[in-house]
Amino acid sequence: MPKTWFITGATSGLGLEMARQLLPEGHTVIATARRPDALAQLRQDHPARLDVVQLDLLEPGGIASAIESAFDRHKRIDVIVSNAGYGLLGRQKNSPRLRSTGRSPPTLPDQST
Repeated sequence: MPKTWFITGATSGLGLEMARQLLPEGHTVIATARRPDALAQLRQDHPARLDVVQLDLLEPGGIASAIESAFDRHKRIDVIVSNAGYGLLGRQKNSPRLRSTGRSPPTLPDQST
């Protein structure tokens, strides 16, 4: 039985691959993306079952709004895949993002014992 899937971070990696495999099987995919145009080809291939929703997880209220609008359009969501992420390359203590928030980077427990 086809399901309605809500996949965050669907423009690359695991999220994109899941969408590519689910759509030909008849499932509906609500794919979130910061850049919806990145899913243009997939949308062209599956216009009736792919719903692309612009979502930036850094914007307050964006998640609730995206889910609410998805429910309004599709009346149900059977599976939610929380796949969106943020890559941080380099040392955490040098991250401008952490410095700008005033937060300290997380520390790992001492495992030398």
